[in-house]
Amino acid sequence: MSAARLTSLLEAYVDGRLTAQDAAELERLLLASESARRQFWEETALHGLTLEAAQLKWSAPPAVAPRSRQSVAEILGALFRPCWRPAWAGGLAVAVALVVVALSLWLPRRDVAPTAFARLVDVREPVMVSRGDGELQGSENLELRPGDFIHVANGAATVVLADRTRLELLARTELRIGDEPRGGDLVWSPGFSRSGARPGKAGTPNPELLLVTGRLAARVAKRPADRPLTIRTPLAVARVIGTEFTLDAAPRATRIEVSEGLVKMAHASVDSAVEVAGGEFAVAMPGSELLAGLQAPLPVERTSKSVPPPAADGDRDYTRHPFAANSPWNRRIGPGAAYADVQSPALDLARHGAVVLPASHDRPVVIARPGDPQGRIVGRYEEKMFATAPIPVSAFHDSPHGDWFNGTLIIAGRAVAYELFGARRRDGDIEVSLCVANDLRGAGVPPSACGQTFSGLPLVAGLMRAGELERGIPHALAAAALHAGLSRRGPDGQPFVWPARHMPIELKKIEMLGATGNVCYGTLLAIPRDVDISQLGVGNSGPAFKIARALQDYGAYVTHSYPAAPAQGDWVQPHLQFFAELPEGADFQKLAAEVSKLARHLKVVTNNEPATGK
Repeated sequence: MSAARLTSLLEAYVDGRLTAQDAAELERLLLASESARRQFWEETALHGLTLEAAQLKWSAPPAVAPRSRQSVAEILGALFRPCWRPAWAGGLAVAVALVVVALSLWLPRRDVAPTAFARLVDVREPVMVSRGDGELQGSENLELRPGDFIHVANGAATVVLADRTRLELLARTELRIGDEPRGGDLVWSPGFSRSGARPGKAGTPNPELLLVTGRLAARVAKRPADRPLTIRTPLAVARVIGTEFTLDAAPRATRIEVSEGLVKMAHASVDSAVEVAGGEFAVAMPGSELLAGLQAPLPVERTSKSVPPPAADGDRDYTRHPFAANSPWNRRIGPGAAYADVQSPALDLARHGAVVLPASHDRPVVIARPGDPQGRIVGRYEEKMFATAPIPVSAFHDSPHGDWFNGTLIIAGRAVAYELFGARRRDGDIEVSLCVANDLRGAGVPPSACGQTFSGLPLVAGLMRAGELERGIPHALAAAALHAGLSRRGPDGQPFVWPARHMPIELKKIEMLGATGNVCYGTLLAIPRDVDISQLGVGNSGPAFKIARALQDYGAYVTHSYPAAPAQGDWVQPHLQFFAELPEGADFQKLAAEVSKLARHLKVVTNNEPATGK
């Protein structure tokens, strides 16, 4: 049996939720495992429950329904005594009683008050606890008090809170146990919470913790939504309902990586907060909004909507035409596709149209060749080296954002693309706030490929590359839409549909999304097959016609969104944006006007039956 299953059974026992079947499972485990008996004693001691054999009530009915805070002795007695009581039942009951008494004698009693804030267990190597003006050696089962500082040098220790929350402190970690948060400090933003936590016990101490420096791994017991566990670092505040995660506090960055559950993380000094779910991370850095995304690499889930393994593509140039032939980005819209009108109160494509933005502004692409000088991609705030790669000497020097940029570095010959965020050149290296690596031979969708768009899709996916506006575009496009034009309540109650997946987006940006409509992150927009694109006012050749053909053959996935801009005279803000490596001397205004004519014919693809062939 796994440790997680044992923990689940013990939590159910303490909370009075143990069914007859669970009780039988727990009974078998306690009889067979000394470590299980020891963990049982530790858990029950925290809540003032004991193994009192004298409490056996052999006349009690069998445990066929959840029982409230009964001892294991009662559980054993009830389970071994059926209602009809055979002749051998009495002897067996006596044997069980003796086993239970023996268990209580084997296990050392640990006098831990049920109202204690926390205690130390699993202490390895010297651990010091600063208390008031003094200092004491951290020892096994030491009761911790508000105001205690725990200093872990080269060893490790675990802090167990009164609700069974476990915080494993690793080497070079300092943690302070504070008082309960007060006043408005417990606001959780329930409008966007996905926790579904059950109510906890009244009166359970709820200390606020300060991770001064170092790393902890947490398994937090479920809590009521209005009493989250609060853990602060110098740069961030994490509020936890019940989950498993790791939290790193470094001098210039705080990173959280969530294994399961949900954590709300807010910046300590910047108006920026996200909800981080299982498989996601968030990083707080000085003076900037939180960076958040998907932990990579992640295993591909083989579901009905998963992409098959990459097809053999011969001599395909992945630097120019990324991702597998059977990727959604390279798959034509099938002849049996179904379409629906765009339904969104704020997405007015007929009046506001669309625009093609130069990729050099927001998502430049640089291709590195084997002969380019080797350099490193290193963390700007976190002490991390992401990769060593050839980096062209002239790459990313001209950025519209000043000395930093967001962009993609593609390594020719490796078919790998590094998405770089908050990056800048530093001698021969590139210093980044975040780097995401994507295999260009893969599916091009999460979780096998990730990106820092709001949809989780890669930046390079759907980008119209150099030369494609002249020779044709053999893939789906990427589109960004107005924030308010997307629905935050999609089919699953979230603003995402496949191939997008949930991303930890800032809560204030989720609030900007609309409440209704059929356009979400990941929605496929296309010009239906029965529309004659040569009659749309863009001619039958040229860049706009090539875009029209791609929108009809492949469509455009909504990968990102952007806020409404202040009104400026007669200027009308486009409600849809595409991205292209524009040719030298391109007529930007003419292209925008022609693409706006195409936008009014876009529909939502509600069913895309794959076409045969490429």
